[in-house]
Amino acid sequence: MSPIPTLISEFSQNRYLTYPHANGFADHGNALVLGELQENTINLWKIDIATRSETLICSFPREPEPEKLLWFDISLESNRLVTVAQNVVWLFELDDIPKGGVELFRASPGCIVHPLPSLSNDGRRLIVGHYTEGRHVAILINVGDRTVKRLFEHPWFANHFHFCPYNEDWIGYCHEGDADTVRDRVWAWHAELAPLGIPLFDQTASGMAVGHERWNFHTTSALGIAYGVSSSIPGGLFEFFPDARPPRLVSAGDRDWHVGVSRDGRWAALDTTGPHDVPGYRWTAAADISDVLLVDMNTGERTFLARSRQYMRHPRHPHPTFNLDGSAIYYNESSPDASRNRVLMITNPAWDGCL
Repeated sequence: MSPIPTLISEFSQNRYLTYPHANGFADHGNALVLGELQENTINLWKIDIATRSETLICSFPREPEPEKLLWFDISLESNRLVTVAQNVVWLFELDDIPKGGVELFRASPGCIVHPLPSLSNDGRRLIVGHYTEGRHVAILINVGDRTVKRLFEHPWFANHFHFCPYNEDWIGYCHEGDADTVRDRVWAWHAELAPLGIPLFDQTASGMAVGHERWNFHTTSALGIAYGVSSSIPGGLFEFFPDARPPRLVSAGDRDWHVGVSRDGRWAALDTTGPHDVPGYRWTAAADISDVLLVDMNTGERTFLARSRQYMRHPRHPHPTFNLDGSAIYYNESSPDASRNRVLMITNPAWDGCL
């Protein structure tokens, strides 16, 4: 029997988790930061997990684009948070929230800062995408002196830049676009080993329609989803490597969508495009359902955890994510009318208290 989920927020609050490859935990894992989308403002709240006490971190005017959210990343070592609002990269010290935000970088007129910043483990550096004059550039910002360095660029839409937490010399990113047609999705950059960036494997030859890639925490490898429309291979959860090893099928599932992973690499958490136990792939017979599944990373065995609802527009994707010790999984749920979002938590039934 599956454990019963616990409500972390209500639909009336319209709150959401940060993006799956980013960290949303603060205060050594004792607090969780959530975004909140209201009629005229978009806000970030820090919530004490034990007491449920809340602290408002920041509030910005809501921008007109429907998916213009505050995505954010937190450095556990420094308790710093970065986010992008109104084309500006902001830094907040979560140990001193009343201090307010510090502007780290402002895009020039006509340029765009991508909304997904990534902090280094120690919180001293961040990487973010910057679009200018037909070029998609990865820039590195030094938090201390706010200097900016251009690392690499592509003429196509490069997105989702983030440090590998196990080896920060590697930066992962993607060639954004429809996975059915963009068949070189999963990329990585290294100053010496891949100074121009490299695809992590030959995705065209593999027949993969792959997406929603993210690094592991415990080793220099990445996880991603081969969608059920992939040819010649099963859909499901795969592990990718920057050292020329072929991808490893972890667990097959044609409805797999996003992936979270525990920090010790023992488990993954998946959400799905429709009921996991109904045949089909992508959105066939999906009925706005998205299930949350636990995957044993060694055996590929799957365990159903919870049934959620999804809506195609962010932030109403479940985006399951583990807490720091792997004992619980947090996920989003869309309201039945797809107008609002809430966050739930479910315990990991396989957790044994050991890391």
